[in-house]
Amino acid sequence: MIGQNADYQITVTNTGDKPLTQVVITDCAPRATSIVTANGAKISGNQAVWRMKQLNPGEKVSFSLTLTTCIPGCYTNRVTLNNCQGCVEKAEVSTRWKGRPALTMCVKDTKDPICIGEPTTYCIEVQNQGSEPDDNVVVVVRFPPEVVPESISSDVAGTISGQIVTFEPYNHFYPRQKLNYRVNARAKASGDARIHAEVSSDSIKTPIIQQESTIVN
Repeated sequence: MIGQNADYQITVTNTGDKPLTQVVITDCAPRATSIVTANGAKISGNQAVWRMKQLNPGEKVSFSLTLTTCIPGCYTNRVTLNNCQGCVEKAEVSTRWKGRPALTMCVKDTKDPICIGEPTTYCIEVQNQGSEPDDNVVVVVRFPPEVVPESISSDVAGTISGQIVTFEPYNHFYPRQKLNYRVNARAKASGDARIHAEVSSDSIKTPIIQQESTIVN
């Protein structure tokens, strides 16, 4: 996940029968990442360099590196080895850094106040402001006795059961995408009607709840 650390291990082995001298191991971290730690290395920006005077035949040495990033994406970490004997070796590994979905919701009525028998519409907008898609996005709208839901006109199909409107789950809700839900309702009794809209998803186990007040005269 973005914001967390990823640990890498670089292993260098002399598989030949002669010593290698002035061994230089250079790790070039991706631009979108930053180096948290690189024990024993000289760090300059996004580059970590280890130096060894000699690596004997059959000898194996490991180096550790830790990277982090706040930008989601797939980034490749590349390592190059050089020495006085002219040997050049390269290795690389890619890491997929995942972001998080972040849903927001707002609800408002189109007419307020209203009189008994008059209609109004409740508009609910849900947006994914995060950096990853979300699934199983469900919106539920609960109506008080003063207002009765009558019909639905929205991006997602739904059903009305008494005073509760439930919309079907929406999958693959991508970053920056918006969903609009509309419930047409009619005033039934006087009072301060408080309509509750809630959204839940795979990433939101405790629903986000928003309230809209409509005065019925």
